[in-house]
Amino acid sequence: MSVAPETFDDDPFVTGLMTTPVVAISADARLPVALRVMAAEHVRHLVVVDRGRCVGLLQEGEVARLLLGPATPR
Repeated sequence: MSVAPETFDDDPFVTGLMTTPVVAISADARLPVALRVMAAEHVRHLVVVDRGRCVGLLQEGEVARLLLGPATPR
């Protein structure tokens, strides 16, 4: 966070820091759909929902690691 120390509240409400609106995807969505949603919505994380409940979080970095495979030493 780039807030001047003298103006930073030591006990901020999460609503002042959170991102809205929340972008979510169904738990049964396929990976290409999730990637398109991330790109279209300009987000790096998607809340994963199943029957109206949050069941997880899909992160762009995890998807990249999955697609790129294990790192090879140089």
